Amino acid sequence: MKFIKIMPLLLLGFFVLLSNVYGETINQSMEGSMDIQITHPDEAIIGRIASISILIKNSGWEDKQDISFTFTSQDNSMIPVSDNSITIKRLSQGSSYGGSVDFKISSNINPGIHFLNVKYSQILVSNNKEPQEPIVYDIAIPIV
Repeated sequence: MKFIKIMPLLLLGFFVLLSNVYGETINQSMEGSMDIQITHPDEAIIGRIASISILIKNSGWEDKQDISFTFTSQDNSMIPVSDNSITIKRLSQGSSYGGSVDFKISSNINPGIHFLNVKYSQILVSNNKEPQEPIVYDIAIPIV
């Protein structure tokens, strides 16, 4: 019976002691009505894994193909755990795709702001038949 009375206090203490995790979301509207949402941690701890999530929606009326996201870190502060890119062969109108890439935070970096560069490219398929020239954008993600 005493345990039932103490249980709410234990749960409250557990939730208060948990550290908060803060994240950022970058929303971009690209050419051809492509809506991109990149979710990343606001802060990362040395030696831990940070996950970057991508959600892409084709809101346009034409298909897109050969869509790619390539992640690079110029100072090697963030090392990809497996692969540093996400590639989508074809995304038809009204469809969406989500994925994530994990990075290990290097142990030999200095504290401060580091940038993860994302190179985004897509090919618009005009009238769903004729591929156009590739469109390339660069996006910088700041991580402390």
